[in-house]
Amino acid sequence: MSRFVALAALATLLACGEAPTAPAAVPVVTGGHATPAPDLTFGGLAVSCCADPAAKATVDAYVNLGEALASDKAAEGSAAWSALVTTLPALEAAQASAAAPLKAAIDGVGALPPGDIAALRAALNATFKPMRELLKANAGGGDEKVVVTYCPMKSARWFQRKDGIANPYHGAEMLTCGVFEAL
Repeated sequence: MSRFVALAALATLLACGEAPTAPAAVPVVTGGHATPAPDLTFGGLAVSCCADPAAKATVDAYVNLGEALASDKAAEGSAAWSALVTTLPALEAAQASAAAPLKAAIDGVGALPPGDIAALRAALNATFKPMRELLKANAGGGDEKVVVTYCPMKSARWFQRKDGIANPYHGAEMLTCGVFEAL
């Protein structure tokens, strides 16, 4: 019976004058990761920050935290976290509306055990959104460039001041995992 069905299908195709077509070729990309468009590079997306010294100190402490974690240096990460926390009073005095969400995020993190790299990475992630708002409020001033970077493996973001991905959520395990994003 199945031979009959196959022969009938073939006869129908031949009778209509249509020959079976080969599937379309699928392009194969080789050679590693794709090169981002020029406007998606560090230079194309980085913003200047920060004219206000209190905002600059806060952003610098946050970036230092990310750099320490990207290097898997827990002690330096703890020091950077402490520096970030100590910037809050000056930031509150200079920009109370920008400081309030960051203070709430830091309070939500609570006390971190010294040298606990997993807790520091969680704290970096927990404070990203208010830090992004602070950067938005202070973008365009100052002479240091900062860019938002995204890790799709962790669905998490951070700031960098250097070109070349340095992922603080994975450190040496997957240091270059990520892409630059617009602020």
